[in-house]
Amino acid sequence: LEDGTEKHPVTPGELLPARELYADLLLAAGRYPEARAAYDAALERERGRARSIFGAARAAELAGDRAGARTRYQRFLALMEHADGDRPEIGEARKFLLP
Repeated sequence: LEDGTEKHPVTPGELLPARELYADLLLAAGRYPEARAAYDAALERERGRARSIFGAARAAELAGDRAGARTRYQRFLALMEHADGDRPEIGEARKFLLP
């Protein structure tokens, strides 16, 4: 239903988009390639959403796609450059990107 509903450009988006929640479920179920695809689909509608970018990175990492995970973690960290440094997701992304 969310895909069929246009959002006015001035109003805020959903707090937790349905596709992102679906991706979370797939990730928890160990269906990593499907989770990554669902996060990417969520990002088509909600561009630059940190939670989806991190989820896509984590799903790529767990699916064994190190290059895809690296790209997404770098994008996540660039987006979170001025965020609270104690967020666990930031630590996970930095840890993955260490040489």
